[in-house]
Amino acid sequence: MLRMLVKIRLVVMSAMLLISFSTFMGGCGKKGGGTTPKAVSVEYRISAPAGLAQFTSIKYNSASGTTTDATIPSGSSFSQIISVTNKPFNAKLNTAVNNTTKVAITYELAIYVDGVSKNTISVTAPAQLQSTGEVSFTVQ
Repeated sequence: MLRMLVKIRLVVMSAMLLISFSTFMGGCGKKGGGTTPKAVSVEYRISAPAGLAQFTSIKYNSASGTTTDATIPSGSSFSQIISVTNKPFNAKLNTAVNNTTKVAITYELAIYVDGVSKNTISVTAPAQLQSTGEVSFTVQ
């Protein structure tokens, strides 16, 4: 009878130890729910009057946060989409234009996040002058 009580006590103690260990281990490890940061789509856009804007420089922040020189478009628009997981992320688009016409040119710079406009500015390049423009937005 004594042996049976010792065995029961041993089984109960082992079960309690296992439950305690499982509870402790369940609370350890991943912090913040262990979720992977959600990627967002950041789009840089330029809209300009057809055939008038002569971009000399287009730069934007890449997904790693470094400034990247874009290929100058032959047309009047530009779009570049990047995928961002490291946040906060400073999205920034810079342009330089050489306006060789005799009229001022106005063009738009925009930043979209997951297809939603977050910041848009109008830039005016005076007649026969160079000008620059910049738009930025912090993605949280």
